[in-house]
Amino acid sequence: MTAPLSSVAPPRSNLVKLSERDLLDYRAVQRTFDGAYARTALGQLCYATVILRLFQPKFFYVGLVYAILGMGFIPVAIFRYRMAIR
Repeated sequence: MTAPLSSVAPPRSNLVKLSERDLLDYRAVQRTFDGAYARTALGQLCYATVILRLFQPKFFYVGLVYAILGMGFIPVAIFRYRMAIR
């Protein structure tokens, strides 16, 4: 017995038929991949905070680089989240 088919219509392409199991796997992979950007941004900002607060002032620029990197990942995470919704 096969699983029922679901239709997923990506923009400007042919209709793709996926089983419920394939659709569930696809959604799980999407959530994991999209969440990775948000987790990376949060991790970079936390690491920057630790560097800026605990270490000597000569490490200020290292902490600043990590803070900028973390802030740069936030728009990417939002973009990936919005693309996943479509």
